[in-house]
Amino acid sequence: MAISCAGPWTKVKPGEPIHTFLDIPMDNIIADPEKYKGTVIEDRFKFYQIYRSKEDVIPEISKQTIRGETYFTARPINQYIYVIQIRITRGQDKWIRNKGIHRQDAIKARVRFAGIAPSGVPAFDLLEIFE
Repeated sequence: MAISCAGPWTKVKPGEPIHTFLDIPMDNIIADPEKYKGTVIEDRFKFYQIYRSKEDVIPEISKQTIRGETYFTARPINQYIYVIQIRITRGQDKWIRNKGIHRQDAIKARVRFAGIAPSGVPAFDLLEIFE
């Protein structure tokens, strides 16, 4: 797959290790989140629902769920029993909408582990979605 050159993406530093969930099982991340904070993972995810912050609500779109920060929920394809949060920026949210990504779509993305969310699930920051 080719990397999308245009878009609101954050590139990783040259030489920075990129893992998959086969390299680092979710159980390891949950057991020792401080050890894995900042780890970059590239894998496929089943996209579920976007939860928007009040600042990121789009008035013309109905049925938005408003919670603290803007993120979407997903399941890593290789660690399917886990639900995770992937935090997104306004630009990334707009890109996702413009590409027509919907619930149940499988996407290939690069994320950085940020810690455990207040809800208790692993939280990641979206770096890049591949087309």
